[in-house]
Amino acid sequence: MARILLIEDDPNAVEMLRFRFKKAGYEVIEADNGDDGLMKALHQPDLIFLDVRLPKIDGWELCKILKKEPRTKDIPIVMLTGCSQPIQEEYGKACGADAYLTKPWDSGELMTLTRSLLHESGS
Repeated sequence: MARILLIEDDPNAVEMLRFRFKKAGYEVIEADNGDDGLMKALHQPDLIFLDVRLPKIDGWELCKILKKEPRTKDIPIVMLTGCSQPIQEEYGKACGADAYLTKPWDSGELMTLTRSLLHESGS
């Protein structure tokens, strides 16, 4: 079972994502700030969903840290954020994000992207 780390401080977003991922059979790990997210990422989940606006360490900086850290550099990171300007998406990818989704997200797109990054076939 793939492990997905949600680094998100919005409880409503966490609840929706948790429900969706658990229903699809994934293990869900949660962090509500950048510091906690960094510590949990060091346990090497299979995929990370990362908000941009976070307490302690913002998502931009955390993405850079994770992509430089040998234990986490190969973990796919999806920036899942309300920052919807094209320049913000470009910056997210420059920070190392493998994908960028804006809130509110489309559930079908979310799951297709998840399966793709985890190298799973769709169902």
